Amino acid sequence: MRQTLFALILFLFLMVHASSCGYRMAGRGKLPGGVSRVSVGMFENRTVQEEAGQIFSKALVQELVRFSHGNVVTKSRAQAFISGVVRSVSMGALTRSSDDSVLERRITVVLDMEMRGTDGELIWSRRGISHEDVCRVSQVNVTDEEVKKVVLGEMAQRVAQRIVGIMTDDF
Repeated sequence: MRQTLFALILFLFLMVHASSCGYRMAGRGKLPGGVSRVSVGMFENRTVQEEAGQIFSKALVQELVRFSHGNVVTKSRAQAFISGVVRSVSMGALTRSSDDSVLERRITVVLDMEMRGTDGELIWSRRGISHEDVCRVSQVNVTDEEVKKVVLGEMAQRVAQRIVGIMTDDF
């Protein structure tokens, strides 16, 4: 009986303490403007990197589905429309081996994002969202373009998580 009472008191103490600390999960707020159903358009690609717009818009859709439990809908059913522009993707050699082959690359991407209501009114926007990653280059026999596409896909997932976090932390 004493152990049960002690466990209950400890549990209540921890619950009161945790709730008073103000902790919350980053990026787990609400979408801007009280929006619950969004549509995501294909991002405009202003880079020479093929399919960058498609890669980043697909990653954002996946993250929004994960975040909002499936409230990414067609444009006709949406309360708001999210669009983006991939302004730049730069990849450069960071380290090289003694035979001058690339061992690591630094990849930087810059995007502009906005959310507009069905009436065209701007609900949320951010310009110049920048993200940088360093990746090891495999020495297997694949083309540079294939490596770039895989790396961009992985990077796009992290960028999408960050964008959803920024969108929901603002509101």
